[in-house]
Amino acid sequence: MTNIITMGELLLRLSTKHYNTFGQASEFQANYGGGEANVAISLAQMGHKVKYVTKLPDNPIGDCALNELYKMHVNTECIVRGGERIGTYYLETGSSVRPSRVVYDRKHSSISEADIDDFDFDKIFEGGTWFHFSGITAGISEKGRLLTRAFVKEAKLRGLKISADINYRGKLWTMEEASHVMPELVSMSDVVFAGPVDCIKILGCGAGTDDVYKYMSDKALGEAVLRELAEKYELSYVINSQRESISATHNIIGARILDAKSGNMHYSAKYDVDSIVDRVGGGDALAAGVISVLAEDFTDYKGAIESGSAASAIKHTINGDYNVATRESIDELIKTGGGGIIRR
Repeated sequence: MTNIITMGELLLRLSTKHYNTFGQASEFQANYGGGEANVAISLAQMGHKVKYVTKLPDNPIGDCALNELYKMHVNTECIVRGGERIGTYYLETGSSVRPSRVVYDRKHSSISEADIDDFDFDKIFEGGTWFHFSGITAGISEKGRLLTRAFVKEAKLRGLKISADINYRGKLWTMEEASHVMPELVSMSDVVFAGPVDCIKILGCGAGTDDVYKYMSDKALGEAVLRELAEKYELSYVINSQRESISATHNIIGARILDAKSGNMHYSAKYDVDSIVDRVGGGDALAAGVISVLAEDFTDYKGAIESGSAASAIKHTINGDYNVATRESIDELIKTGGGGIIRR
């Protein structure tokens, strides 16, 4: 299948167990993840050839992170070793009316202080057909921004399809900082994953309104923003998740996609996930599900959004950052709508 390349920060995730708060926790569960790594792993589970690029410290923790990618069938040959540390984040797992909380500890991580010259672009992009990135890596540091820009420009020059997930994180950088960086990167992209805040506050659509929630709740206004975004940045597709959050453990999951060429807007099926195991990584699973289809058939936008929505729904039932759903399990959910029947 296709040769997909992603670049970003691989993180050590430390989560409270048994829905404990940080104050209650006496132990943490260790996992690895991170936006672009989650997409890479998900795509690998769906049968794609995926190359993930980052920089990891040359120590036992860096070895463990590298091994996690390797065992999930991700190509790690272009990962650079060096720097001081792996980035870490702490997750307090929410329940019912109490939301999850994240605390970052990722300053001075290896990838945040990496130089462009650390990476061999010829080796990285050899045979590549698709490049995926997110605004998270651009947000971690000034060097992260330079690195992301260099990768996107290189992918554009080499003729790869490019997908961008805006993924704004207010704990990493301000909206003003993001609005000075992300528009240029989006203008070089073909497919963009963006929520209302991303579209309005960072990419300058929606007439600069302050009432973002109005665009989230009003179908016509939300569609208008996506159409404006596609026209402004000359995009092929714009994707927007459609989540109804009833509680921290009960969400209704769906998504929509705009095909800019035809002007058609397609809404996916919705999935009622009433016992969420782990919400983190749901957006990355959506991105992987969409990319999986478009990378094979760039015209199949309806199949892409159905794949992305189903993949995201499944991810909410899986512990850890990344989705381990196979292509077969995603297609089965699309076909059956779920139900939890034991497969014998």
